[in-house]
Order: sequence, then C-alpha cells, then structure tokens
Amino acid sequence: SRPASKERGCDMDSEFVKRFLNQLGNDDNLFVVALDNTGTVTYANAKARERFCNPPGKLIGAKWVDVAILPEDRPRAKKRFAALLAGKLDGLAQIGDVDVLACDGSRLRILWSNHLLRESDGTISGILGFGQDITEQRRVQFRLGLHQAVARIIGESESYRQAVEHFLRLICEQFDWDFGEAWIYENKRKAMIWHSCHGHGPGYYTRFREISQNAEFAMGYGIPGVVWQSGQPVWIEDVTKNPTFLRREEAARIGLHCAFGFPVRVGDSVVGVINFL
Repeated sequence: SRPASKERGCDMDSEFVKRFLNQLGNDDNLFVVALDNTGTVTYANAKARERFCNPPGKLIGAKWVDVAILPEDRPRAKKRFAALLAGKLDGLAQIGDVDVLACDGSRLRILWSNHLLRESDGTISGILGFGQDITEQRRVQFRLGLHQAVARIIGESESYRQAVEHFLRLICEQFDWDFGEAWIYENKRKAMIWHSCHGHGPGYYTRFREISQNAEFAMGYGIPGVVWQSGQPVWIEDVTKNPTFLRREEAARIGLHCAFGFPVRVGDSVVGVINFL
C-alpha cells in the first residue's frame, strides 16, 4: 500500500481502495457496502445494488438502515452503528449474521463483517461491510432442527392428541404465533371438527377455545373449510373482517387478526387442517 499524499489528503488511498473494492465487487458471493459516518451508502458493488433498496439500483446515497434493515430492528441497528463509529465494539462484535430487507420485500439472512474506515489522521469516517447470503443455509439448518424436534415429539408422546398439541406448541414458539389448532375431517358429519390447540397464556383464549371445540366447518367456511376446499395453504390478513370466519367477534375481542392454514393430506385427500392465528 502507498502512503497518502500530504497535498491530496487520502485521495491516493481512496483510489487504491476503489480499485480494491471493484475487484471484490466481481465476487458474486459477496455484498460489499461502504457507509459514511452518517450511515449513507457511499459505495456498493453490483450484487448489493441489485439486491437492496427500493427502487432497485438507487442504493448509493440512501441511508442503509432505512432501506435494508427490518423496521423493527432499526432502533437497535442505529445504536450499534453509533457504537461502531465510536470504537466501542471489538473486532469479534463486528461480525455477525442479521436479517435484512431485500428490494423485493423478502428477508435475507446475511453474515456481515464490518470494518472501520479511517482518515489519515485516524479519525473514523465510516464503515466498510462485507456480507454473504446464508439464507438457504439457515433454512436447511432450521428444517433439520424442526424435523428432529417433531421426531422427538412423536417418540415421547403417549398419544396422538398429545403429539399434535406438542407440535402446535413447537410451531407457535418457533414462529411467534399466538394460537394454533388442528382440525380433522369427520366422515359422518362431512365436516372439519376441532381436534386440539395451543395458545400462549391458557386463560386468555378460554372463550375462543370453547367456541372452537363446539364448532364444525363445512367446505368453504372458516379457515378449515376454505383450506379443505382449495387443498392449498391460505393466508388471511384480518379474520375479524372475513365473513367466512365464524369466530371473528371473539377474535376481535382478544386481538387475533392474521391467520395461516394449511392442509394435512393422505394421498390426494385432505384429512385435516392446521392453522395458526
């Protein structure tokens, strides 16, 4: 490396850094992003420009926290950025994996390595970050862990009902759902009937559970009936405004809104439905 010219400040070093970053920018496995001390993106390689910011390609000049960090994580990210610039985090603390927001709205899990940028007098002027997309790796790890957990539940449960209840609790805890329930098809009634459920805080969902236990859903009605009819997963943004959701008044009272349901199949037949709220 060459020392900075006294007349030109760190311009010669900057040119060297730019060439270095351009070479790194050709690596399709790396995101390379540089921020100044205000958090504004001053450099991004093609992979980063393509993947981040809305509209795509407008990453340079944008605030990194506002375009790439999940809204719920932004306050913490701003504090972390300030701590990095103040030199309060050691080298190990500058490496970690985080969820970020892609320009298409999807979430990516990125392993970041952050390095301080300094002027010739040692003043911290920004941060240079290198990121690697590990979304698929984490997804595979999570699936494997989930499969192992389900296998353990099956092995340790004394009954089918207990196994289903443990499974519902596992999914609620892993994905932060408030309430999960299982429905099975009853041939005599030609309807989906309640089987079991799990909800955070047992007393909180007592009335909702009672309504569910006494309900049965014909094809096309409620989450069980809609999933049964379509044979496909169903997402409902707000069950309190959905006319087919028969428990909408109680759901509104206790604050349940979003719902997701999916079919349980044996061959081509839907024999049950599992849903979460």
